[in-house]
Amino acid sequence: MFEAPLPPVFVGHSFGGFPTMACAARHGERLRAAITVDSPIRTPEQQRQFAKVRAAREHKPLRVYPSFEDAVMRFRFMPVQPCEHLYVADHIARTSLREVAATDDAPAGWTWCFDPFMWRGYRMGSPTQDLSNARCPIAIVWGARSSLVGPDVVAYARSLAPAGSPMIEIPDADHHVMIDQPLAFVAALRSLLAGWPAAK
Repeated sequence: MFEAPLPPVFVGHSFGGFPTMACAARHGERLRAAITVDSPIRTPEQQRQFAKVRAAREHKPLRVYPSFEDAVMRFRFMPVQPCEHLYVADHIARTSLREVAATDDAPAGWTWCFDPFMWRGYRMGSPTQDLSNARCPIAIVWGARSSLVGPDVVAYARSLAPAGSPMIEIPDADHHVMIDQPLAFVAALRSLLAGWPAAK
């Protein structure tokens, strides 16, 4: 006789933490738990200001590089940060490119796979409400050197999260926690899930 599988645990990094929180608020009874990783929980006013800044720097069409090597050399993390494990950055760069044919406006070459216009028409929900209305256990993880999740953001998130929510800082990590400290990040998740959430 097989035991029923446990409900899933959702883990969302950066922007991925926002739909993770939305799912926890709307369908939390179907999850075992939710974990956000370096997701900047801003106050409503901060979010409005951020939206204005993002709209002001509307992206242009992706640049086309003449060669694969030229494109790889241009790869940067966003937000910009150092990377101690250069082979990881190199792998991400090489698997994030696609070849494009020549057009009337640009020669053939290589460009990035992401959509530069993804924010057009996008409407952010309310992460602050979603976090405070989570219907499953939720944990918050961030990098100690993150440029997006500083002490003020952590304090604000702590004030919104359900009482007793684990708050875990990963030492010597910037925003891309799983790249900066992969072993520490995995160890933190394993330790967290070994005893949390408590069985009902």
